[in-house]
Amino acid sequence: MTEALILSTWSFALEANRSAWAQLAAGGASLDAVEAVCRHVEEDTEVDSVGLGGLPDAAGDVSLDACVMLSPAQSGSVCAVTKQLYVTSLARAVMEHTPHRLLAGAGAERFAVERGFETHELLTERARTTYESWLADAGSVGPQNIDPSLEEHHDTVGSLALDTSGALAGACSTSGMRFKTPGRVGDSPIPGHGLWVHPQHGACVATGSGELMMGSNTAFLAVEEMRRGAPVEDALRGAIERTAEEHELEPEDQVALLGLRPDGSWAAMSLRPGFRAILSVNEEPKLIEPASLWSA
Repeated sequence: MTEALILSTWSFALEANRSAWAQLAAGGASLDAVEAVCRHVEEDTEVDSVGLGGLPDAAGDVSLDACVMLSPAQSGSVCAVTKQLYVTSLARAVMEHTPHRLLAGAGAERFAVERGFETHELLTERARTTYESWLADAGSVGPQNIDPSLEEHHDTVGSLALDTSGALAGACSTSGMRFKTPGRVGDSPIPGHGLWVHPQHGACVATGSGELMMGSNTAFLAVEEMRRGAPVEDALRGAIERTAEEHELEPEDQVALLGLRPDGSWAAMSLRPGFRAILSVNEEPKLIEPASLWSA
């Protein structure tokens, strides 16, 4: 029997990992575990980059993206969702109940209603206040002419899990870059960019500057290195290095990856310091500080 494991991005996933652990350790499915992790963070109003509490775009509207994946043949995604909170569960429903891979915007919301999902108001008072303060600081030129502050974080919750049967699963959820250009969709809902899972070779989930992952297919690249036989740590390093080489990086750009193989070997790594992750291999989740390739 395989030892169960959950690996999730950022310190805000600590309680999320804890909430998902008991069922996984008792023989539950890895897909259920990663969905539970993401749902927990989606409900957390203290997290301003995911779900309820996520900061809006430059027009003041919150939109959410998510992806779940079991294999190249089994994935589901949603993007530009403005009326649903549990977008990870909605992405799973796309995978399990449609012949499609990605539903967007109003179509995704229509599908959600058909599947019995409740609608939610996503913009909290706290997020509204933050947005109004940003808008006031930016001046009176209008949100359509304001560049988002890329120096502020925009951190995806991503989770990889291995269940006792040896099955891998991955999921990620985000409200995207704060104050983004309306209509912007990042890497998170696109398989191969922010998430990639292969049941035999491994899984990777990414967080950081989404446009970088989109430019290099970073998550796919890391798993492809695993397929070629690279240890997980080497695979992540190679994917990060290649992503950095292929872009002109700004000082605030970050590429951070989690990787997991079906044999239980795992790694976490980032381009720059500051990335945190949560590992669960027993009842108590553990905060880890991954190695970074650059010192700043």
